Amino acid sequence: HEVWIYHWSDDDCPFCRNIQFPHKFCAFPAGAYQGAAQTWSALVNDGAFHALAREVRCKAQGADACEYILVMVKKETPIELLKEHMPDLFEVIEAGFVDY
Repeated sequence: HEVWIYHWSDDDCPFCRNIQFPHKFCAFPAGAYQGAAQTWSALVNDGAFHALAREVRCKAQGADACEYILVMVKKETPIELLKEHMPDLFEVIEAGFVDY
């Protein structure tokens, strides 16, 4: 299975700027990135890809920046494959792909 992984960071995240929190705080923007990528797939590629986005580090927890990961896989790829090889992406949010 082919997997495309995009990784980026934001050292001035507006969602958790100037706060401290015991957990990763930026699930909302991660979900927005996931929704945007899934919409792109639906519009450009007839829904050929599934998207999964997660925050992997958070400034609110003391990290230098909020870091995100976006994983894109062909629709035929079983979610169990990602859960097996990237289990840390499912620690906070267990849900996987949604078909539209």
